[in-house]
Amino acid sequence: MSVELIRAFLLKSKNSKKQTFLNDLFKSMDKDHSKKIDYHEFKQGLFKLGLTDLTEAEIRKLFNDFDTKQDGKIDFTEFVNALKPQLSQKRLKAIDEAFRKLDVNNDGVLSIEDFRVVYKEQAKKHPKCIDGTWTIEQALRSFLDAFDTPGKADGIVTMEEFHNYYAIISASIPDDSYFVFLMNSCFQS
Repeated sequence: MSVELIRAFLLKSKNSKKQTFLNDLFKSMDKDHSKKIDYHEFKQGLFKLGLTDLTEAEIRKLFNDFDTKQDGKIDFTEFVNALKPQLSQKRLKAIDEAFRKLDVNNDGVLSIEDFRVVYKEQAKKHPKCIDGTWTIEQALRSFLDAFDTPGKADGIVTMEEFHNYYAIISASIPDDSYFVFLMNSCFQS
């Protein structure tokens, strides 16, 4: 079995439409909460997903395909990179344009400073800001963290992290034109 077949199998799951699907799947496989999946955890995770007919050799090959750093463990970035659907050029262009619109200081990463400029007014309308539970800063940080690598949120979102986020969302939108329309609607100038 190949990574492509695993990806196709997972995308058929009813939970695959959730933005947090890959994050939730990774956490469920990371039994020791080390933020890395070892071979034993990977094998158990595949079995829990219903992939019980794989041979030991197939599981080992899959694990090695995921473990691109070849350190005997799969971190979240390796996991997402293996499972995220490939993006068409149209989708990549829309994602890159959105990133550039958000990167107001043009430093090649998204930070809370960028979000303050772009989303401060919208953050004031967040339900938790309205009811006083959150400050505007907390609402902005929550939005920024949605794009950041789960478990490794550092307050900086790279282009790769932004691509990973939208690759997962993209998987639930079959039409390129509709995906581009949605991206343009969300990130209008």
